[in-house]
Amino acid sequence: MSKRQPEGAMKDEIRKEHAEPNGLIFWQIEGKSRRGIPDTIAGHVDGGTVFIEFKRPGKEPEEQQWCRIWELRVAGQRAWWTDSIEGYRRIVGLDPGGYEVVYPPAIKAMLEQKYADYI
Repeated sequence: MSKRQPEGAMKDEIRKEHAEPNGLIFWQIEGKSRRGIPDTIAGHVDGGTVFIEFKRPGKEPEEQQWCRIWELRVAGQRAWWTDSIEGYRRIVGLDPGGYEVVYPPAIKAMLEQKYADYI
């Protein structure tokens, strides 16, 4: 059996140690029909769900993933990315402090150009 990727092992721990004990859903999205869609739907402590793109520690989303996060947020959805358990806990409201999507300058410029009609 092959070794789990770092983000897979992180998701396993989150599901077992953080989501389930707090009554939060944590579902892997399978068979995505559009490239770049966040890979997980998670419950939020104040209700509803959030789309989360998990990356291995130290990595950021790829361009397509940034686009999908932006599209979901513009459509009124909660959509984020994280590379840590701590980030997950802030995103879903288990820990205080919230979470902020900060677009790198090159991604921000690309989004402004690609979605000029929506900004």
